[in-house]
Parts: sequence; C-alpha cells; structure tokens
Amino acid sequence: MKKRIALLTGGESAEREVALLSAKNVQTALLSRFEVEVFDF
Repeated sequence: MKKRIALLTGGESAEREVALLSAKNVQTALLSRFEVEVFDF
C-alpha cells in the first residue's frame, strides 16, 4: 500500500502558473512511490 501525500500548489501571486507547473512535475516524480493528492489554493 502506497503512502498518501498532499501536494499544495497555486496561490494568488503572479507566480501561480509557475507553481502549478512545478507541482505537476513533482506529482509525476512522486507517483511511482506515493499516492499524491493535489490541492490548488
């Protein structure tokens, strides 16, 4: 059974799109070992 991880991303700054793209890359890297739930704030 894989461990579950929460990945927080987004925000209200001008860097929002960069944060979303970075989170997607992190999620992809983690999926082989963890169950990843992404939360966009």
